[in-house]
Amino acid sequence: MTNEEKSTIGSDVAAVTGDGTLPLDNGTSHDGRYQYSFETGAGAIGIYGINNDGSLSFVGLDDGLAVIGGYAGIAVR
Repeated sequence: MTNEEKSTIGSDVAAVTGDGTLPLDNGTSHDGRYQYSFETGAGAIGIYGINNDGSLSFVGLDDGLAVIGGYAGIAVR
């Protein structure tokens, strides 16, 4: 048995974080309405709404995290 079906990953850009934000990880809310980006360079969580077409709209930043190394990732519920 071989897997011969081909698949491609789109090259479209869904969203761009700011210069120096250094996104490390991301996660999607359980209801599929929001995408969260762990932006270690900014010491913040970027919050994006997921549009019906799959594109992202910037909602805001939850900042106040220390801008230091050693972070491992993000867990979203």
